Amino acid sequence: MMRRLMIVVDGSEGALRALRFAVSPSRENPPLDLLIVNASETANDQGLGSVYMRPGDDRLPLDEGTITRIRPAIEIVEAAGLAYRAAVIFGNPSIAIADFAEETACDAIATGTRGLGVLAGLILGSTANKVLHLSKLPLILVP
Repeated sequence: MMRRLMIVVDGSEGALRALRFAVSPSRENPPLDLLIVNASETANDQGLGSVYMRPGDDRLPLDEGTITRIRPAIEIVEAAGLAYRAAVIFGNPSIAIADFAEETACDAIATGTRGLGVLAGLILGSTANKVLHLSKLPLILVP
């Protein structure tokens, strides 16, 4: 049984489809702990390695672009009535996602197959493809 699921969001429709799949009411065994993650290559001006967000926390040192990318995901999870944690991580997105999933003891990673990357892969988004090779965890890919 999956206890902790990381859902990678980047503001793309593919990422939101992956999130909707994960929170779908038709799922018989939804994860008990959802971790919504946005990975960014550049840290905000405070140079933080990662920033955790909790419901109702309006004091986050995040830029408006990051908030815009992660807010739709939070709204979907809240509408489904599920508990969640959210984090923004910084560094090479593929490496940061794989490392953070392991550090936070996730059971699996869910992501869309194409994000908003400039040079996304033709069949599988470049970030998803790299996470597939870097992580030892199961990867749920949603087209």
